[in-house]
Amino acid sequence: MIEDVKFCGICETEKPMSEFHKSRATYDGLQSRCKQCGAETIQKYKATPHGRSIYKKAHRRFMKSPKGKIASLKHYAKYKEKWPARIIASKRLLRAIQGGKVIRPSSCSICGTQCKPEGHHLSYAPHHYLAVVWCCQFCHNTLHSLGGRKHEDISRRAVHT
Repeated sequence: MIEDVKFCGICETEKPMSEFHKSRATYDGLQSRCKQCGAETIQKYKATPHGRSIYKKAHRRFMKSPKGKIASLKHYAKYKEKWPARIIASKRLLRAIQGGKVIRPSSCSICGTQCKPEGHHLSYAPHHYLAVVWCCQFCHNTLHSLGGRKHEDISRRAVHT
């Protein structure tokens, strides 16, 4: 059986009709661009300031909906299953802060920015639960993006227990 083909207006190639999303607005019931070109267009739009703000608003709206809450709970359950030591370490640190055993500083220990810093754990071993690097969200994300042992030199200098 030969599958019908359609012309994509973006990449200007003929592709099987299965490569196009449905659309009620068109005469043939398919979008004018193929799935791949559509995904690329959306990614480019999301990279613009306006696109980011639109998608952030949509994400917030979704997370407040019943489906979003269920998705969030499922994601957290998978995270807890995959990283139980991280959950325990975070909870122990939070309890220590609330109990006054650990005092959260008012600035990032890496860049010095005045903020409510987050605790970055160098190790999730039980005897290191309270040994953290206090850093702003930007520095914390940077440490995680460096991954592994690459950030140990930066972190070790800023450790507070």
